[in-house]
Amino acid sequence: MKQLLFIFAGFFFCFSCWAEDGDIPLRRTKSVGDGTYPRYTRRSIELLPHASHDGNTVYLYPPALLEDVEIVVEDALGNVVYEEQASLPASPYQFVFDGIPGESYVLEISYGDKVFEGHFQL
Repeated sequence: MKQLLFIFAGFFFCFSCWAEDGDIPLRRTKSVGDGTYPRYTRRSIELLPHASHDGNTVYLYPPALLEDVEIVVEDALGNVVYEEQASLPASPYQFVFDGIPGESYVLEISYGDKVFEGHFQL
């Protein structure tokens, strides 16, 4: 019985290794309007949104309810392949865009005066 349990556990771990999802590391870039980079202090803590993808599906995990969020996905040449303005709930938000496997893309999320950018490849 233990051998059967180990076999099923091995298949589970093997299939999870084949999953195509990937983390999209987001970093804060220029602030909107003044064109300067933000100053960080040791006293402030900023909650960053989190993003991941599974093929052409991108998942956004905002830290709280965010309104008037602009979501842009650009290809390596700077062409916009997806653009949307939405309000993101405090739960996972997903969208699908037309992407080509093997291509590099840039995800840009902006709200208020904050702009976050992350690079990923399908």
